[in-house]
Amino acid sequence: MSSIEAAELNIRQGNNDAAFKILMELAEYHLSIDVQFALFNMCFDGLLTADQTQELVSWLNRESYKGNGYADYNLGVIYERGLIDGVINYKEAAHFYERAVKEEVQDAHDSLGNIYVTGIAQEQGIPQNVNKGIELLAKGAELGSRHSCQYEALFRKLHLLQH
Repeated sequence: MSSIEAAELNIRQGNNDAAFKILMELAEYHLSIDVQFALFNMCFDGLLTADQTQELVSWLNRESYKGNGYADYNLGVIYERGLIDGVINYKEAAHFYERAVKEEVQDAHDSLGNIYVTGIAQEQGIPQNVNKGIELLAKGAELGSRHSCQYEALFRKLHLLQH
């Protein structure tokens, strides 16, 4: 049984602390997208303690500064969804999505594009910019994001109807 399989088994059995420990050790020494994805899912699913979430965010920040676009994207989601202390921070989310977009992480185009198109982050200083949002969604679709493709078509139609 691989270490990732052992972590997944621990998650299924409710041994989240053991799973987190296994995955963090793997993350530190054998970075893979699968490990990062498993850790992010634990956070997203609410399986981590506050301390574990903070440890994960610290590790993602270290990876982000090494140019890991997937770490940037995961940090963006964490801030956008308020997974740290329940506080939604669109400004931080957009910052990390921008970094992930530069690394051509396809889903980052989708997430950042939606922030711009919907104007959801205006209160936090990010102005609505439908054209920029649609451009990001188009690029995400070009890179293979199904969500970007669907949203781009929808927002283009809505934008054309309004003008």
